[in-house]
Amino acid sequence: MNNSESHWQKHGYTALHTEALLASMQSRLMSNYPAGSLMMERRAAVITTANLQLGLCEGLPYDDTLTVMRMCYEDVDCAGFSTSGHQCEGRRDYEGSDLLYGEILPLGVCKALGDKHLDGKNASVCFELGMGTGKVALQAWLQLPNLRKVVGIELAPSRYDIAEASLLRLQRQFPSVLRIRSHSPGDELTVETDGGTCERVLSFRRGDMTQVPASELLEAEVVFMEVVLPHCIYASVTRMLIDKLRDGARMITYTDLRKFWVAKPDDNSNGEQLCPFHKVEANKSVDDRFDMSFGRGHGTHLHVYKRDNSRAPTIFGCANWVGKPFDVTAAAACSESTYGGAGSGRGELAEAELEQLEAQAQANEALAIYLGAD
Repeated sequence: MNNSESHWQKHGYTALHTEALLASMQSRLMSNYPAGSLMMERRAAVITTANLQLGLCEGLPYDDTLTVMRMCYEDVDCAGFSTSGHQCEGRRDYEGSDLLYGEILPLGVCKALGDKHLDGKNASVCFELGMGTGKVALQAWLQLPNLRKVVGIELAPSRYDIAEASLLRLQRQFPSVLRIRSHSPGDELTVETDGGTCERVLSFRRGDMTQVPASELLEAEVVFMEVVLPHCIYASVTRMLIDKLRDGARMITYTDLRKFWVAKPDDNSNGEQLCPFHKVEANKSVDDRFDMSFGRGHGTHLHVYKRDNSRAPTIFGCANWVGKPFDVTAAAACSESTYGGAGSGRGELAEAELEQLEAQAQANEALAIYLGAD
């Protein structure tokens, strides 16, 4: 095994991602060509109405998926802090949301949807809660034909507007393949496959993810929630996860459940809201990283869980009843719960993993100071 193979296997990339890894090398070179350039026109010409229609029924290859996405967005697979999702922020976005922004990049999405994490190939409904500009939802819909329904929810109006405009751009490019089912500008856009042998739906909506009807969210087998959660919604997000996600559902989050799970719903309750989510095996180490716009190269450790109501809790609340986190150190949080301990279920992460967590926290703090100084 060569050093390159060892590196990728260490970070959880299996043979499933070989095509994506190779194609990403080419696609990142192509990211230097802006939308509308001669090179991009030549690439886009490969995606015809016929092969998009076939791809939506059988799944588009990774490289073709990126080509389609570049018809919609100018910043696909872009790292840094200047993506459209960063640049679009306005005053109207600030109500009730945390605008700290980053995107899971296409290669990271491929890994997340693999069988060791979200197992996207065995799902039929996917929700992205906090979709930003909608790239992850669109990629999942294009690559996995078994996903008959994909829904993205975004609270920030400016980011939703980009998602809506991008999906409209795709529909207008291929009107004989994609049909608009419903559209309320600034609030909701749903497209569906038009003709062919498969019926599939992609929907973008602006709104509060905690207000998605239970009847809909209970359909989801796969959930992306790679957003920074403000303290004020810890309690409502906890309640949403208890009431609206089905047994067996898998989700990927930016925030560790141990940091925002509200164990007691209010100050008058003597009971606890037990957490039915458990880390998937492949994600228990902090070495399991995903390609992110702010973590390209070394990746970022996101958290992948599966709901299993039959298992005893392995995650315990680290937030109080009003949704404000207790003042606990990383070490204290790790000692209160475990993702793989034997016996009591309350063990500690390996010392090396804890050191990595603390080192990453220090690096994040240093970056915040650096950005604040600019």
